[in-house]
Order: sequence, then structure tokens, then C-alpha cells
Amino acid sequence: MAEYDDLMEKARALGKAIADTRAVRELHAVQTKIENDDELRKLRDDHREIAIKLAKLEMENQPIEPEDKRKLSELQSRMRTDLVFQEQLRLEVEHNDLMRRVNQEISSQLRR
Repeated sequence: MAEYDDLMEKARALGKAIADTRAVRELHAVQTKIENDDELRKLRDDHREIAIKLAKLEMENQPIEPEDKRKLSELQSRMRTDLVFQEQLRLEVEHNDLMRRVNQEISSQLRR
């Protein structure tokens, strides 16, 4: 709708401004680093796969095998001690905080 064109342009500009922040640039860089490193990518993918499997079993009230719990715990431990994943987590927290603050600012203007 034509009446929202200006608003959409401002939304695109805000999105670009957020993408240009140091935290987002660094987060993309660390994600690329993980994607380009076979060992880190495998660790991420293995963790994601077992976490999804266990979440699905839990949602279906199905039993979770001790071996699956052990595997998830071991993968989480490896990720917690890896400097690249530590940096990713720090940057994700920073990015989420930024987005929370942006949303709060937008919401504060809607209450006027």
C-alpha cells in the first residue's frame, strides 16, 4: 500500500543501520568462520541434530536414551570450551540486547 511506502523505507534503513553495527558484523564473521571450518561446522551440526532429536522426543513424551543425553552433554561441553563458540555466544547476547532495546524504543513511540 502506498501509505506505508515511507514506513517501509525507514524500516529498510533501520535494518541496514543494525546490520552495520560492530556486533552484527562480528557475529556474521564468526558464523562464517564456523561455516568454513570443517571441525567447528561438524560440532555445530551434530549438536543441532541431537538437540532437535531430544526436543522432539520430549514433546512427544517419548523416553530419551541415556546415550543421547550423554552425547548432547559432551557436545555442549566441547562448544562451551571452544573460543570461537564462546565468541559467537557473546556476540549473540550483544545482538539480542541491541534488538531488545530497538524494540523497546519502537514500542515506546506506539504508546503515545
